Amino acid sequence: MQYHVLTRIIHKVANRVGISLNQFVPFLGQLNSKIPADLRPEHLSNLDQSTHDSLRKILQAYLQSIRSIDACLRTTTSPPDIKEMISRIVEEAARIVISEARHVEDGISTVPTREQFERDMSDASSLARPSGHHRMSHYGFEEIKMLGRGTGGVVYKVREFATGELFARKDIHLSHDSIIMGRTKEQVQNEIEIMKKLRHPHITTVILQSMDEEVCSIIMSPSADMNLKGYLDSCIVSGASQAKTRMVPWFVCLLSALGFAHKVRVMHRDIKPSNILIKNQQVYLADFGEAKDYSNHDFSRASNDVECGTPNYRAPESVHGSTRDFPEDLYSLGCVFSEMLTVYCGRSLEEYQKFREDKGADYPFAFRNNPRNVVKWTRNLEGNDEVRYALVSPIIRMISESPQARSTAERLENDLLRENPGLELWCGGH
Repeated sequence: MQYHVLTRIIHKVANRVGISLNQFVPFLGQLNSKIPADLRPEHLSNLDQSTHDSLRKILQAYLQSIRSIDACLRTTTSPPDIKEMISRIVEEAARIVISEARHVEDGISTVPTREQFERDMSDASSLARPSGHHRMSHYGFEEIKMLGRGTGGVVYKVREFATGELFARKDIHLSHDSIIMGRTKEQVQNEIEIMKKLRHPHITTVILQSMDEEVCSIIMSPSADMNLKGYLDSCIVSGASQAKTRMVPWFVCLLSALGFAHKVRVMHRDIKPSNILIKNQQVYLADFGEAKDYSNHDFSRASNDVECGTPNYRAPESVHGSTRDFPEDLYSLGCVFSEMLTVYCGRSLEEYQKFREDKGADYPFAFRNNPRNVVKWTRNLEGNDEVRYALVSPIIRMISESPQARSTAERLENDLLRENPGLELWCGGH
């Protein structure tokens, strides 16, 4: 890659000064030949810090040589002089490369190849826990802090040694019971395969996975600043109007994410504020641990299709033994939207809970237990504010008791954008 970048730079400038590109190609080959032959991209995230330092010096020398050759071609017009100057530039860069390459070669000899790494990722028995160190640190990640608990696991913030970039790592601890362990591994693999299908700007992305005899781990992006539950709570405490206004585009962003998931036949089945992440004022649908891919299945409540999702946000039909279908997700997201709009309007979520409470129910604050008061509360949020006016009606459709009345995420997204052209109801990222 560097070779082609450099030749394009030289070709552009050399043409202007009347120099043949063929005169300089040998010099590029000389410099390329000094870089360790077995250095490949898969090594970059698996090297220790001192090896990274040597590699960084090599790449800096390489890039500096590109800049120096470019400057030479811009300021020198005599071919013999250019040849001599470029030769010196290459020799100096090669000296640095040779000096540091030995350390890099030693470093890359201790890490697995891409083929070995991918084989280890899929073979639980071949990954052993390094003594005295966190298992994932061997693969280039440093644990920073625990972020919270997701479906069946604990989520940590981790930093990649190679780039300093932050990610989230979800650890699912395995039971010693072989049957339960096998079922958990199957569920984790299902979550990973589903997330690989969901390439969308507002859905979290799987970067890496690993399994050993104790833990299944998934490295994901982004590493969130907080989840939506924490964000709503902070808005209530601070009362900051700017923080509330930032939520306005998130309604359409989340509809877009859910619409995409449904388009590829994936049901999330556990939408709630703590499964929606916030990073750099952007929103992400996350935690697909309960999700199911219906690409090759009919919507039916099979014997192994157990009741799932957080009770307070489940749709009415999900607890009545009805056929599973995408409107369940839309109901759950509608409940979340009603809470978001409540906070946007400066109202209290605790007050909203009390207003819909059904004291005789197993889950007294479940939205489905008191649909009349949920709708009444949402309607009362409507006012002169254009955002409230735009959102109240779609939310009421989403939380309808009838699945058929809820429409689809894609249609609701399109309707909101078409009917409210003057409002910034989306982030522009999809």
